[in-house]
Parts: sequence; C-alpha cells; structure tokens
Amino acid sequence: MKIAVECDCLLLDASVRLFLGSRISPKSDCDFIVCDRVIASQKPIFVLGSDVAVPFTSEGLDAALNSFERNLRLVKNRGELESKIDKLVEKFKFDLINLIRNER
Repeated sequence: MKIAVECDCLLLDASVRLFLGSRISPKSDCDFIVCDRVIASQKPIFVLGSDVAVPFTSEGLDAALNSFERNLRLVKNRGELESKIDKLVEKFKFDLINLIRNER
C-alpha cells in the first residue's frame, strides 16, 4: 500500500507521516491520498475525521486504512468482473444474431 499525505494541519500531517513510515510515497506513485479535507484528485481520497475519527491511534489509523484499501480493491474487482460479463453478453448477442440470420 503506497500512500501520499496532504494535510493542512501540521500536527495531523506529522502524526500520519510518523504512523505510516515506509508506506508514504509521492502523490504520483500512490494508491490513495490521506488528507484532512476533501480535495480534487484522480486518486481515491481517505479523509481524516471522516474515514477515521480524530484523534486516532496508530492501530486505529492502520485498521481504517486497511479497510479503505480492501474496499478499493473490491470496487476495482467488481468493475473488472462487470466488464468481462459485458464482453461475454456482447459476444453472445453477436453470435445469436448471426445464427438467426444464417437460419433464414
């Protein structure tokens, strides 16, 4: 799990960085961003105070981040599954139409 940190509050920023240690990465390489406000980003946002209560412990933050990451993976996997199903349905539809046309 690669996480970028972008907090306005210096105390929250320092705490999160201390708790995350080696999991911190640049925004361009991260899986998601931890911040203390909602920001516009192409990456998923984990908001302190919303996704985890403030103040938080290292263990509480870690559990909330793991849950957040699991949910992100589930959503991604669901999207991939839906895409595979859509392709199969389209192929079936194409084959069925061709079969009906050839029977005439």
